[in-house]
Amino acid sequence: MVVLLATPFVAGQHADLLSQFSTAITPRTWDEAYVLAAPFVAQLSLTEKISLTTGTGIALGPCSGNVANIPRLNFRYLCLQDGPAGLRGVDLVTLFPAGITTGATWDRELLYLRSRAMGVENRLKGVNVALAPVGGAIGRAPAAGRGWESFGADPWLNGVANAESVRGLQDEGVVACAKHWIANEQEKYRLVIDSIAYGPIFKSLDSQVSQRALRELYEWPFFDAVQAGAGSVMCSYQRVNSEYACESATMIAQHLKGNSSTGGLGFRGFVMTDWFASAAPDLAATAGVDMVMPGDLGLTGIAAATKRASTGFNGTRLDEMAVRTLAAWFKMRQDEGRLGNISFSSWNPDSEFGAWVDRAYIGQINFHVPANPPLHAAISRRIAAEGTVLLKNTKGALPLGAGIKRVGIFGNDAGPITKDCGTFTICEEGTLVVGWGSGSGLIDHVVDPLSAITEHVSALSGSVDSVLDDYDYAGIRQKARDQDVCLAFINSRSGEGTNNVQGNQGDRNNITAWRDGDTLVRTVAGECANTIVVIHSVGAIIMEPWIEHPNVTAVVLANLPGQESGNSLVDVLWGATNPSGKLPYTIAKQEADYCCRVQYEWTGFFPEQKFDEALLIDYKWFDAKRIAPRFEFGFGLSYTNFTYGGTLGISTPKSLAATGFVDTVFTVTTQVTNSGDVAGKEVVQLYLSLPSAAPAGTPVRQLRGFEKVALQPRETKQVSFKVTRRDLSYWDETAKGWLALKGAYEISVGASSRDLLATANVVVS
Repeated sequence: MVVLLATPFVAGQHADLLSQFSTAITPRTWDEAYVLAAPFVAQLSLTEKISLTTGTGIALGPCSGNVANIPRLNFRYLCLQDGPAGLRGVDLVTLFPAGITTGATWDRELLYLRSRAMGVENRLKGVNVALAPVGGAIGRAPAAGRGWESFGADPWLNGVANAESVRGLQDEGVVACAKHWIANEQEKYRLVIDSIAYGPIFKSLDSQVSQRALRELYEWPFFDAVQAGAGSVMCSYQRVNSEYACESATMIAQHLKGNSSTGGLGFRGFVMTDWFASAAPDLAATAGVDMVMPGDLGLTGIAAATKRASTGFNGTRLDEMAVRTLAAWFKMRQDEGRLGNISFSSWNPDSEFGAWVDRAYIGQINFHVPANPPLHAAISRRIAAEGTVLLKNTKGALPLGAGIKRVGIFGNDAGPITKDCGTFTICEEGTLVVGWGSGSGLIDHVVDPLSAITEHVSALSGSVDSVLDDYDYAGIRQKARDQDVCLAFINSRSGEGTNNVQGNQGDRNNITAWRDGDTLVRTVAGECANTIVVIHSVGAIIMEPWIEHPNVTAVVLANLPGQESGNSLVDVLWGATNPSGKLPYTIAKQEADYCCRVQYEWTGFFPEQKFDEALLIDYKWFDAKRIAPRFEFGFGLSYTNFTYGGTLGISTPKSLAATGFVDTVFTVTTQVTNSGDVAGKEVVQLYLSLPSAAPAGTPVRQLRGFEKVALQPRETKQVSFKVTRRDLSYWDETAKGWLALKGAYEISVGASSRDLLATANVVVS
């Protein structure tokens, strides 16, 4: 079964951006790619097969990961490069808004355009494999360090985002690598080397997850990525149900590569390890790993050469590994020479000359090839603006009008990044635009909020006063008086567990504002009757100490906006962009309200994490436990108002017996009207509840569709959703397969997971 689940959009509200790209490539089919790959591999020696499936070693070549060339067959080195927010450690590229910001747009076109622009930059820089997009961590625990790399705490939203991201990259001929497979939901204890920092542990964290939760929650986004044609998948560090993810035949050979008739995803590309994620080459090869990164002296290849292929391929497991790797290369038509030359050294980005040891090269290593046209900055700016979520807006605070002349800006987060953060973007001060680690990107061209706002206000003949020291309360109080508006900037950072920032080892220690941001807000609001809070955060942040303060008139969640941070914020604050972002996760009143916390402490040698909540993460937990959130999943305000039709149109359902897994069973239509006075965009969301016969642990409702609609004042549009058999199905652990029940399904459409404005039942037989 090979089906493209990401419905190709008809260019509309972003046609001005899409039209500036050249014609997309037409990838070969997997069958065509395998036909070309098999005879190529048949020409290789044992050593060449091993070199094709094993990296050349950490930091020995120009890219994050490198695969040796085969000169006699005119096969160039493979370059594998971070990352999901843009090329990390590379100059003259764009720092795009993070995944969580792009997810907050709920806009398929922008999801695609971001990734398409990344594809252009990877191609121009000579990258074969982009280590993106991210389907996990999906956001089980809000404090987990890398949830910001993915697109939100819901598998349906994440799945759409992953599919569009794969399409964008691969339409430029760059292999997409979906990561991290699987149930990789925190940073602490993910590596055995953590024993140095946290006490003796002998194995990495064991994510203990039910089969149902694996299939319906953690694997769901990867299914969409695979169906969109992803050429590669990266397995993760931690264990899953007592087996290392990169050494688990259950998770790789069966779940990922297995046939759809047994619940497998049918993946036909190559599986690579995360860097040093396999310490047992024989187990990795047996499990289904096809490429070991960053390199292990060929031990996996030697082991694989003694084993039969796992998919019926005529040859050894090593032959299969090489064919799978080359098939992705041929599928993306990289044999046709579309990629530029490798023109950078991500391990030594500040050096003009140096060495690439893996290819015995000494000379120029950074060639400064420009890959960041103005179009990409425009895409970043639009995503950051449309991914901004307006959480509160009272007293007509926003948008700012012509009468606003005196602006006070408070908080270190508003200011420039003044220190070198390194190639992993380990910033401790200045405005927050991206998290840290391998998923970060270049911050050389960040437009900070203070600079952008000052320029804009000056053009309006106004003035800006600022205090960037978060703890200068006397100065803050003095300058907050007599302002027309005060902007209080706070943030919350996180990243990869390889680095410690202000005592946070990847995961956040808590989900409150950093640098005592709560006191900063209260101090500003104590003096300024029109205080607007601007938040840059990797995820949910507790707002209770100030959210109800009468002088806090508006709250703007700008997420992780990338390089166009200040420009996009000006667009929203002054109304050039009507905010249309919606929360891709739930914001609670207290951290204890969430289902799950990071496993911070473990007594013993073998840390474990029991996923006892099963499917009930984020809003599904709040629904099941009847907990009132501060702001629910899918929530976001606008400068206009929208009205929904009171009834839903539902087509006659097809029989379940007559539909395949991804076939449409019925369609749902509704109407939405812009009942306000300014143009705006609304994200219409569809939620589905399974029949009462569904097994225990089934969520109250689950997202099963969304459409972002642009509407002029008083304009009405019809919105249509296709509901597939997959949308209706759950994983039956007894039958070990997907099951769609006959019976009544409740369909709800609205503006958020709790603002459901039209509901109907549909009976499926």
